[in-house]
Amino acid sequence: MDKRVKFDNHDSRIKYYELLLERDLDGLPGLPLPAGYRFVFFRPGDRDAWIEIEKSAKEFTTFAQGLEAWSRYFGGREDLLPTRMVFVENDAGEKVATATAYFDITGRDQSGSGWLHWVAVRRDFQGRGLSRPLILHVLGIMRALGHTHGKIPTQSTSWVACKVYLDLGFHPIPQNAVNSREGWRIVKALTDHPALAEFDAASPDEILALRLETERLILRDYMEEDFEAYFRLKSDEETMYYLQDIRLSSREEAEREFREVLADAASMDRKFYFLHMERKDTGEQVGSIGYTVRADTPQGKLVDAGYFTRPAFWNNGYVTEALRRLLAFAFEENGVHRFSTGCLTENRGSWRVMEKCGLIRESERPDWTWHDGKLKTRVEYRLLKREWPAIRLSYEEEKR
Repeated sequence: MDKRVKFDNHDSRIKYYELLLERDLDGLPGLPLPAGYRFVFFRPGDRDAWIEIEKSAKEFTTFAQGLEAWSRYFGGREDLLPTRMVFVENDAGEKVATATAYFDITGRDQSGSGWLHWVAVRRDFQGRGLSRPLILHVLGIMRALGHTHGKIPTQSTSWVACKVYLDLGFHPIPQNAVNSREGWRIVKALTDHPALAEFDAASPDEILALRLETERLILRDYMEEDFEAYFRLKSDEETMYYLQDIRLSSREEAEREFREVLADAASMDRKFYFLHMERKDTGEQVGSIGYTVRADTPQGKLVDAGYFTRPAFWNNGYVTEALRRLLAFAFEENGVHRFSTGCLTENRGSWRVMEKCGLIRESERPDWTWHDGKLKTRVEYRLLKREWPAIRLSYEEEKR
């Protein structure tokens, strides 16, 4: 398995920064589409095709989000699109990519620059050489509309697109290079592009959006380089004694699961928030802690939490420290409404951690779980968002 850190071309694990590039539009090179594809302008009825392309490229999670974006950018202006919005079609007439020669919809940019918006290639057509010809074609349209200068809004999570724009002669707008310097450092780390020579590269930990710290620990998203540690942890019989249903039994099973973990963390519709737990001073893996989103309600997320640590680190207070930080993230940053967890009653160390962290025991279920050849009793704990402030205050008082 490749040990390098790998990120998807649109990856929500990356810290989000707004990025803005520019270049003059004179002297644009020409680049034809590959055989079997053609450019077509927007026609009435193409809205849904646009949304589906953007969804596939991970700009949206749901069709409803696409409708909202369409209304915000193009609502009341659809008469402009037959000369500004371009699609790439294949020989079957499928629309597989899109970009639009547009303007700053906020009205703040009074420079007269054209703005390139919503560049996207359907995921199953990425890597076929469509993006560069599409971008250059739409920039040519922008120039024909009278714009001599072009700007492109994007974000650090779309780092591959940033590389394409840099390859085509765009460069960071000076003020954005200052305001979003950390974002450009991330793009520098992921692309090592010569146009970003003035920026130092961000470290892997600086790139990750989800990175929590405690006094002794770092809790962060998994990366490709963590596979061996992940496999050792989840296949260890002693570590996983009370979680036998999720213990990994083979390397092949571990590789499949690990790919799913990385893919979910990179998605906009993330469900799994299990984090790699390591010591700050040594970098040693301590274990894993996190939760799964069971439902996302109008009141907030309902999550089921868990944790498992290597035996060498038991009875050192690491899980209590990590769980308290995870609770703060869940309620204060991640929109969680109900935090649920539980364990077998015989797992005294686990339920004592829950109680040290202020979780409330709400039920005991006799003969609930078949474990190690016996029916065993399970206890359930919870914390609600409205109960969190008092628990947080108790942590602070404990430190005094």
